[in-house]
Amino acid sequence: MVTCTIDTVLALARNNRRGLYSSPAILAGGFVFDELHAYDDTMFAAAVALIRALPGAPFLLMSASLPAGRKAFLRQHIGELAEVPPPVELEVIPRYRLGWDSAMPDGFVEVSAQVRAGARVLWVCNTVARAQAVFDRAVAAELPVVAYHSRFRYLDRVARHRDVVGQFAAPPASGLLAVTAQVAEMSLDLDADLLVTELAPIPALIQRLGRLNRRVTAENPGLSRRALVLEPESEKPYTQDQLEESRVWTNQLIAQGRPLSQRDLADAFGQLAQQSAVYLDLRCECLDSGWCATPCMVREPSYSVTVLLADDAGPCQEDGTEIVRRGLPMPYHNRMERWATVRGALVAPPDAIRYDSQRGAAWAD
Repeated sequence: MVTCTIDTVLALARNNRRGLYSSPAILAGGFVFDELHAYDDTMFAAAVALIRALPGAPFLLMSASLPAGRKAFLRQHIGELAEVPPPVELEVIPRYRLGWDSAMPDGFVEVSAQVRAGARVLWVCNTVARAQAVFDRAVAAELPVVAYHSRFRYLDRVARHRDVVGQFAAPPASGLLAVTAQVAEMSLDLDADLLVTELAPIPALIQRLGRLNRRVTAENPGLSRRALVLEPESEKPYTQDQLEESRVWTNQLIAQGRPLSQRDLADAFGQLAQQSAVYLDLRCECLDSGWCATPCMVREPSYSVTVLLADDAGPCQEDGTEIVRRGLPMPYHNRMERWATVRGALVAPPDAIRYDSQRGAAWAD
């Protein structure tokens, strides 16, 4: 069994050397693509292109909240899909009590009380900056808190991931607040007592709710738990249309006036008008473009680049593998054009970035 990033496999469909060099293993395999709803349009198109290019290979496409438009697109361009039915006995368990946090616009008052009473609370923000602001407030309030987001050095992010999952899994002893960004939607296997989340696109909210009351079974359904939805300070990184659709969905669920199951979330999602997928490039460059095939993007461009802190430049110069461990994702800025490099990685001047292994990175100014 080979476990790797989706970029490695889809690089074959997009004529990138990582996929071409791995083709002996890729072409001989069956495929499991997890979290299909989280693929951007470019990545989704590459996945469909690969499926079409390998008509005899088995593919399992996994998703908790695939939009109807994308499912229709798959049927149109691949053919009939064999759907694996979900476990109905788990889908219908009332897990969530969903509500807007209108009385306390930032949710912090209730969170503080719950944590001090021994609850384990997951707070999901849409941006790293807002997650860090909540983390700072929790530290100032002397709450037990762990931050987990993308703006850590890799070695610290692994440690923070271990902290969050381990402390949520430990026997109840004291409360804990985990403050995260969107990485919580797919990478955290934990069971929260209370979820606080900023409004986000519907698939993202369904994923976030999946971290609340996660361990219930048909034999032990337990009691439903609360999820508080906050209006974000700005729509970034999403669009106004995405958030408005999510408001409609959230209000429809709250209007039912009862604890909600995963089936309720999916049914409400399915009732909303879903836009069909726009035109997507389904060519498999390495097969369809002949002698003029060129490398293409597997996913939409990111605004982040890998940066090294000044203190990490020396170890990375001595051992190139340290760049992976010490690399820090930061949003691109024009000031980086003047930065030095080590083995191709940008090195931040000592006064450019404020970094803390518990809080993460932020621009010094």
